[in-house]
Amino acid sequence: INCCKFSKDGRRVVTASDDNTAKIWDSVTGRLLLTLSGHTAWVRACDFSPDSTRVITASNDGTARVWNAENGTLLLVLEGHTFVVRGCAFSPEGRRIITAGTDQKARVWCAETGECQLTIEGEHTDMVICCCFSHDGAVRKAFIFDTETNKLLHILEGHTGDINCCKCSKDGRRVVTGSGDHTAKIWDAVTGSLLITLSGHTSYVNACDFSPDGSRVITASDDGTARVWNAENGTLLLVLEGHTSPVNACAFSPDCKRIVTTCDDGKARVWCAETGECQLIIEGE
Repeated sequence: INCCKFSKDGRRVVTASDDNTAKIWDSVTGRLLLTLSGHTAWVRACDFSPDSTRVITASNDGTARVWNAENGTLLLVLEGHTFVVRGCAFSPEGRRIITAGTDQKARVWCAETGECQLTIEGEHTDMVICCCFSHDGAVRKAFIFDTETNKLLHILEGHTGDINCCKCSKDGRRVVTGSGDHTAKIWDAVTGSLLITLSGHTSYVNACDFSPDGSRVITASDDGTARVWNAENGTLLLVLEGHTSPVNACAFSPDCKRIVTTCDDGKARVWCAETGECQLIIEGE
């Protein structure tokens, strides 16, 4: 399982898998609600729309797809990348989608029509594997761009390994990145300056996320753990142990009370964000 996200109300979780599908689950009972079938290769990323009515998925088949989150109907196929699509996300108002491709490009799409509105290219010299919108609608990555003008604003330099993930804080003022150098870093999104380095994982950091209130960061690693950090001073708060292989994805619930993680062991786990207790294991599908 490569990715996981909560719906805005926290009642559902979407996961993306190497079995070429995404699945939507009840986050309380673990019951499978929908299977989203249509991709012809691994599904690498997924995201709910802000109103939780749609899901976006990104795949090794070179496409991203938009689905009705209530009944699983395929709404849009986003075609334009020339190779694997590694990342995808809705904008805060749900009107746009951004995708990241191994063709060294990021693309911004109309979420209603599927029209490609902007192609971000020319600055990356290798695969683009993660992307997100800031909560004011501007794209924040290891390269920070203005999505209206395509202007490069900042280059975030400091990691000594590949950058595998990136997320913005809800207020748009900070960016967290995770890297193959075993660390995550928190940056000032306005100035591009490094604020904190989160050190403790013993292998690649595959995923990261801010809590909705911006006070904590969750990271997921090839070392089989996820870790929760104080986003202001970098203090390690929790180590989430239980997965038996690399942890590929992690996310906070909208109310900050739960965390979901997914792993190469084919399981998703839901944790208490305060105590680190595993509350639910989703498996078997």
